[in-house]
Amino acid sequence: SSLPSAFPTLSASPTFNPTRRPTNRPTPRPTNRPTNKPISLPSSFRLRLHWEKGDFWQDESWEKWFCMACADCNSNIFDENCDDVNYCRDGMMLALAECRPNQRTDAAKFSLLPGRNLFADDLEGDQIQVSNSNLCLSLVSARMLKLETCNASKIEQRFTGFRSGGNAMEIVPAKVSKKDGIVVEKCLTQHHHPREGERIYSEVCRLARISDTNLWSTY
Repeated sequence: SSLPSAFPTLSASPTFNPTRRPTNRPTPRPTNRPTNKPISLPSSFRLRLHWEKGDFWQDESWEKWFCMACADCNSNIFDENCDDVNYCRDGMMLALAECRPNQRTDAAKFSLLPGRNLFADDLEGDQIQVSNSNLCLSLVSARMLKLETCNASKIEQRFTGFRSGGNAMEIVPAKVSKKDGIVVEKCLTQHHHPREGERIYSEVCRLARISDTNLWSTY
């Protein structure tokens, strides 16, 4: 039989040289960016000024139904009363209309255009679009809201506060409002105890909470 050699055979250099670098490099960044959690709402809805038991609007305790409607309003923002209409067009403002179930109403219907991936467009919030149109709510001054052509790149058309189920939400303009360098918390409201035809503003939330007119629900 053959006996093993006393010493292993040595070669001058390794038979196989290692590669200089890894064959597969890691990707420089994740290929799939995180996405925002979707908000579950109906495809089309009215926005109702939220009422709950205990609210005492106009010294009355029974349930009230007021919704956002497109409206012809005086250009003077201090004139609160508007004429509700059953159509919407560019440049119109928004006001309250009665919207009790099973009754005729001028209240508009809306759809939510969710904000895209925050990494993709940097803007927070969602757009509120008039259903079956290319019109969106837009903040045109510190207080005034109007309907304008939808443009996802405009911070003035972004609003936060929507959540799944669409119940009791403060709708907040994404554009930050400041006074004397201090951020002022604002939300959509008509400010005091509601009446039909009253214009909807971006108002200081603290004031709207006093009269329980700071919340909205989908309907």
